[in-house]
Amino acid sequence: MTDPTGESPTSHEGEIMTKEPCHICRRPTPTAQIHTFGACRRCLTRNVAKIKARRAATVKTRFHLTPA
Repeated sequence: MTDPTGESPTSHEGEIMTKEPCHICRRPTPTAQIHTFGACRRCLTRNVAKIKARRAATVKTRFHLTPA
């Protein structure tokens, strides 16, 4: 089954390919490529360091704010 453009509307998993915007770059990305944070693969790889740093900072502040 193909659509008028000649592409199959189904992905390898058998689900219909729909596109939704990435939360960071707003590019339409196939739903199968949207990851945990609602970001596309491109943005995720670029922002992994930032996300890890943010998590580490959160853990440090929680640790330091606990009463002795």
